[in-house]
This record gives sequence, C-alpha cells and structure tokens, in this order.
Amino acid sequence: VPPEQGTRQIHLLQSKDGIAWEYVSTVHTNQEESESILRFEKDGTMAVLIRQKWGPRAAWVAVAKPPYKEWEIKPRPQTIGGHHFYEIGGQTFVASRAVYTGNDPDILANAKPFGDMAYYSAIYKFTSDHQLVPWAVMDSLGDCSYPHLVETPDEVLCAYYSQHEDKVCKVFLCGYDKKEFLAGPKQ
Repeated sequence: VPPEQGTRQIHLLQSKDGIAWEYVSTVHTNQEESESILRFEKDGTMAVLIRQKWGPRAAWVAVAKPPYKEWEIKPRPQTIGGHHFYEIGGQTFVASRAVYTGNDPDILANAKPFGDMAYYSAIYKFTSDHQLVPWAVMDSLGDCSYPHLVETPDEVLCAYYSQHEDKVCKVFLCGYDKKEFLAGPKQ
C-alpha cells in the first residue's frame, strides 16, 4: 500500500497477471502531476515523463535504475500533454501538446479556449540525457492533443485532433519525409 502523500501522486506498480497489482515506489508527488508515460532504456533504466496539469505547467523527467525505488527528478521547461514515446529510426521522440512561445502572428491569432496560451502539437527528440529537444511543430488552430506517430518505409506520419475552440472535431494528419525528419529540424 502506498504511503499517504497528498492529493496528486504518481506511483509505480507491478503485476504478474495484469489483475493483482503491487506497489513498487512513489515516483513524484504534490506538484499537480497528471499524465505520465514511461520507457525502458537499453540498460534497464526507466524514464517517466510527467505532465504538470496546473500551475506553471512545467514537465518532469523521473529516472530510476532497477529496482526502481530511488527516483531522480529533473524539471523540464516544456509544456506537455497527451504525450507518448516513439522509437523511429533508432531515435526516441515524444509527440505532445505544447504551448507556443514564439511570435508568429498567424499562430498567435488562433483561438485560445483556455486563457492566453496558444496550443499546438509538437514533436520533441528525447535525448540520452533526458532532454526534450524541439523537433517539429504542427499548428492545429487551437487546443489539440494526443498526437500519434506512425513510421512507414518512407514517411513519419503524425495524426492529432483539435475540437475545443468551436466544438467541431478536426482531425489532422501530416506526413514528413522520413530521411528529412530523422536528420532534424532545419536551422
């Protein structure tokens, strides 16, 4: 049984059958934790990418080696949500909702259903030192979420949706040339 630690917590649980679960450790607490995703690195290290739902909307990366009892927490400045890890061409990426911090007037003019934040979808490269490096930006006319990546022989496809600004669900699909995508953003 996990210890009492506040209103929002992320715990690591394990199961041998997917029905009976056993507490392993507490990953992070009391920072408005929300969605979290995990991945295992080649050496068995686990990295958990955590969304902060309210407040300054930072993100955290929690890292632990087996047996996953001691977590090192690293803050990240990016706003994430609806995020997921993808392995493409030997590299790790995170597709996520993001908050636009640039000055493009077309993006800034889009609907902002949740205050003054301009949302869009983004892809980050997740580096071996657990950084989120901006890789690709997909505008979606306002709030958007749950982008998913699909690797084909020649493309990297990204599908995501947006619906909060006018209650009409719009589904977006963009395709990147795989070689260009893996080479990184043009400077």
